[in-house]
Amino acid sequence: MFTSNQIALFYPLFAMFVLVNLVMCRLGSLRISQIRNKQVSPQFHQAHQGGEEPKASRLAARNLANLFEVPILFYVLVLTAMILNYSNEPMLILCWIYVVLRYAHSFVHVTFNHVPTRFIVYCLSCLTLILLWIDLLVTVLER
Repeated sequence: MFTSNQIALFYPLFAMFVLVNLVMCRLGSLRISQIRNKQVSPQFHQAHQGGEEPKASRLAARNLANLFEVPILFYVLVLTAMILNYSNEPMLILCWIYVVLRYAHSFVHVTFNHVPTRFIVYCLSCLTLILLWIDLLVTVLER
């Protein structure tokens, strides 16, 4: 049986799963559209050779890769907290702030891609993640 702490932590984790899938669907739809509109050939996607990938799908692909970089530390943190059956209100708030910032980062990246805006959102999400890890570390050290 799951505790209320574990269930509360599951929701931001699931929201990140949804984000990854939204970006994957965006990338897939862009690539299909680009092939249909003859912007790239289907063979291009076999080895990413024979031209340059259009900007929109290149940005979506890069964003998808980003979602398997720093956010992995978020997944590990949440799963660790779930295993330890630890969460408190500040942690849950920070988890949701992190998720919102990652959604904002993805939105900026795959739409207007204003690098200074994207960088600020990225830095804020990293700071949030650091605070989450500090909270978890303090809790583990106190036990």
